Amino acid sequence: MESPWDDDATAQTASDAEWDKISSEFTNAGYREGITAGKESALQEGFDAGFAQVGVPLGREIGHLRGIVSAVISFLQSTFCERADKDALLAEAREISASLADVRFSDIAPRDLEAEAHAREHLALDNDDEYGVDEGP
Repeated sequence: MESPWDDDATAQTASDAEWDKISSEFTNAGYREGITAGKESALQEGFDAGFAQVGVPLGREIGHLRGIVSAVISFLQSTFCERADKDALLAEAREISASLADVRFSDIAPRDLEAEAHAREHLALDNDDEYGVDEGP
């Protein structure tokens, strides 16, 4: 193909070069959009599955425990409770309540070994790219 910078280049050569450039730009943009859409789709599916299978059951259980402790505290503070040791029980129930309030999902969720391996893989690839390691052809 003739170069569009040649003195004797034709108008067709210039338009072919422009067409190739535009085509390449649209192909690259489409590829990037496709990769992004694929990642978002996979991310959403993973979130939905994790939420339904892990997050909701654990959250429900912690909420149940917090509700029981709140009910115990309410009972111990009421006039219906006539126990001699109610102050000690109330202090213990408040301690339990505070401990449950500090529980975070990461404290109780099982480790996602697959996600950890994936993160290590990407970290290794990022480090290779940073130091100019060529992955091959």
